[in-house]
Amino acid sequence: LHTCIENQGVTYADVVREVARIQDSKRLMAAIAIGYPDWGFPANQVQSEREPIDNIVTWCGI
Repeated sequence: LHTCIENQGVTYADVVREVARIQDSKRLMAAIAIGYPDWGFPANQVQSEREPIDNIVTWCGI
């Protein structure tokens, strides 16, 4: 089981609101997809280069 932050939930907020019964007075900021990955799908083979975490995070008290 994996999760992934999604922008589509915000892009299609009207659909998400209807399906999830979210009040119009609430603002949708992010969505998280939950499910089983399809490792054979080409987009799931992409790996981006990332800056090492210690180059971008200052650890305080940990």
